[in-house]
Amino acid sequence: MREFTPVTKKLLDELLAQEPNRTPAIAAYLACSDDFYDGDRHRRAAKQLPKYEKIFETALSQIITLLGQPIEGDPVEGVPADAWWPEALRLACWDLGDKAGTFACLGLEHQDAELPIMLTFKKLTKDHIRKLGTWD
Repeated sequence: MREFTPVTKKLLDELLAQEPNRTPAIAAYLACSDDFYDGDRHRRAAKQLPKYEKIFETALSQIITLLGQPIEGDPVEGVPADAWWPEALRLACWDLGDKAGTFACLGLEHQDAELPIMLTFKKLTKDHIRKLGTWD
């Protein structure tokens, strides 16, 4: 488990200074639940989800204070978010306005029933989002 790391200007500056498209394309886990390997994993995950939805809202509010409102819709036209980040239960992206077409994205994700619920920050370019959204 990783307790929530508040998104301060210093932390956001550090995250945004990193190269985009890291492999894996993860810049930071801002919060992470325990895993759900033991017991009734679906029930246990469902019980934890509201806590992590509140954490997502808190982080979202903190980033909005620093970067402004996230974009509406998908960052890359024709590539829906569920194609390039299918694990994301909630998602917000900001266009960073650079020549590479880079986006900062905050996602609340849960990949599989037994894995932790995670609040994840990614920095991705349009080209990488297209690549993630069209892999076979």
